[in-house]
Amino acid sequence: MSLIAQITNPVVGAGPLRVQLSTLLQRICDAYEVDAAVVRTLEGPDLELLAATGIPMLQLKPRLPSDAGIGHLLLHQRNPLAIEDVESESATAPLVLDARGDATVYRFRSYAGAPLLLENRAVGILGIYSVQEVRRFTESELNHLQIVANHIAISIVNDRLYQELNQNRVELQKQIEERERAERERRAIEEQLRHAQRMEALGQLAGGVAHDFNNLLTVILGGTEYLLQSGGPARTSESTEWIGRIDAAARRACDLARQLLAFSRKQPNNPVVFDLTQLVRDLQGILRRLVREDIELSLCCDERPCPVRADVGQIEQVIINLVVNARDAIGGRGQIEIACVRAPCGGPGTLATDLAPDREHALLAIRDNGAGMDSHTVQRVFEPFFTTKAPGAGTGLGLSTAYGIVKQAGGDISVESVRGHGSTFRVFLPIHQPVDAVSIRSDPGPNPLRGTEVVLVCEDEALVRQVVCKTLSDAGYRVLEAPDARAALEVARAHDGNVDLLITDMVMPGLCGRDLASRLREAIPGLPCLIVSGYLGGVMQQGGEPRPWEHVLAKPFGPRALLECVRDVLGKTASGS
Repeated sequence: MSLIAQITNPVVGAGPLRVQLSTLLQRICDAYEVDAAVVRTLEGPDLELLAATGIPMLQLKPRLPSDAGIGHLLLHQRNPLAIEDVESESATAPLVLDARGDATVYRFRSYAGAPLLLENRAVGILGIYSVQEVRRFTESELNHLQIVANHIAISIVNDRLYQELNQNRVELQKQIEERERAERERRAIEEQLRHAQRMEALGQLAGGVAHDFNNLLTVILGGTEYLLQSGGPARTSESTEWIGRIDAAARRACDLARQLLAFSRKQPNNPVVFDLTQLVRDLQGILRRLVREDIELSLCCDERPCPVRADVGQIEQVIINLVVNARDAIGGRGQIEIACVRAPCGGPGTLATDLAPDREHALLAIRDNGAGMDSHTVQRVFEPFFTTKAPGAGTGLGLSTAYGIVKQAGGDISVESVRGHGSTFRVFLPIHQPVDAVSIRSDPGPNPLRGTEVVLVCEDEALVRQVVCKTLSDAGYRVLEAPDARAALEVARAHDGNVDLLITDMVMPGLCGRDLASRLREAIPGLPCLIVSGYLGGVMQQGGEPRPWEHVLAKPFGPRALLECVRDVLGKTASGS
């Protein structure tokens, strides 16, 4: 056993298998006083070369058949054997010469071999060679050689198990990483869904608040306009001034309601011609409330008007999105500059590429001195869902939404930025003429349009219904009123005569406004309908785009706006357009 310990103890388990075997074979050669040693493993039908010492590996065949030669004898008999002298043992010489395919160039005199056994299962063979001198192997040496071979078998099997375990560990690690990645993706998708649901809920809330808000503003605007028009000697100048202030405050509240509708996406695209510089000035107060106190907001607008044609609410959304983006890019104290001027296409600072070269454009520039962006970020800045903000700090839709709105308006948007030196966003919108016709809001005029037609008013909000009915009655119309759709059907059925126009709210208990209009048209062919709604998006959701005989008036509205719309609808009906 001392020989076995001398051979195996220092090397078993000491590093990779081939390194162990190389060291082990050299110790075997030293202990047995032989010149070479070879280990082959059983791989299917072949004996595959695993390690060798004393013989160059290139002189050995990579594979030998396991069903022939001395290897076959070792595997079949499961015992060690020895050949003392190849040259003198003529009976076994053919077998030896045939078996030593390892020695096509290499020659030896004596040989001893043992099967690599593990629980009586052969996993390979061990062979040792004496080249020049005859070596007589004792029975004890052969027994010891078998024990060494069995140690090698254990090492080989353990290495295979280790490699298999390691491979399984790698595969398991891959599976774990894949599951973790899938879990992260699932959580990210769930978070996106929750965020989208939160945004949708906020949008529904904003739309609902704006709807109710617009009903109240309709009443307030109707009251202030009525008071301003009615006048009288008993009213003092101070009371008139306060009524004007109430009217102005109500119209500012209309702006807030319109921004709520823009956020909730309940306001469809409604392009009009308006002065972009005036819009920027009107938004200045709201924008100052959006930025922090340590950020200076400055405004520089051209004295000349910049009339453009776009949806006012959507352009407001673009300006707000760009200012919020500039605010978030500033870590501490900073500055945001907003400029609105006329700019010829191709002039200084023009970075946009899709502009009509023969048209003058309004340039809206928003500049900040924040963190700035690198070139890679600049290239992707308008991509949907792309954001450089921390998780949960942004949706990645603000700039992409601005891009879409500007493109829809026939303009272009560009960005110029350097890391550490801030960013400048430029919005180009085509100038529309004539300038004199531009107005964002229409003030009430002194002469409301009159008529004598019969108008059926269906509105579930009592105060709004009272304002609409009084406005129409004062203008000479014959008014029928109902608080809901079923009552309106009864009123129309009981009315002795024709009904010339239906004015109805969109969302009411029971039948909605569009269903009411369809039912009434069955009894009154050709009846036009004017839908008044707190948000126009509700009209689109209830059955798609308005039908040819349906017309829409958005709340809030003043008496003159209502009368103008009524007169326009009745005029179109009379002319058949």
